[in-house]
Amino acid sequence: MQMTVRLSLLLMLLSAGGCTGMGGGASMDEYDPDEFPILWQRAGTYSSLDVPLRLVVRNRAEMALCPVSNVPVDFEKDMVLVAGMGRVYSDQYCIRINRIWREGSRLKVDVQVYRTESGSESVIKLASPYHVVVIPRSDLNVEGFAPDLRHATPKRARGLPLGP
Repeated sequence: MQMTVRLSLLLMLLSAGGCTGMGGGASMDEYDPDEFPILWQRAGTYSSLDVPLRLVVRNRAEMALCPVSNVPVDFEKDMVLVAGMGRVYSDQYCIRINRIWREGSRLKVDVQVYRTESGSESVIKLASPYHVVVIPRSDLNVEGFAPDLRHATPKRARGLPLGP
């Protein structure tokens, strides 16, 4: 219980910086075979995603249609997961892909939304938080993530490339 509280506080502190970009993740030598390490990641508060999105990208052709750019991925070995909140009316929200693991014949993903605390709740600031991760390639279905834009969002994503 104390570990969960400490982890939650740590995540809140990390996200308090406005959900800025992130670097690499765990090394391939340091993970349980059922756990998928995050090899690279980028998160941000502002993107062009108007609607919520959960997308898995496994090849270059799909990546060309994806509303994400500048992702260092080798599709022979890796794949990309994209989680976006869509348009929200506060820049205090963050979305994070915290963990990916194999459970039976599918991959499960822990995606959480965080809200940072700040004193200016009455000011409306349009934002569209996102998180992009590169993980080792798997042909298993990713629960909650769609393999193409037609199914990744309630209506077709209207985004252009995310962030810088």
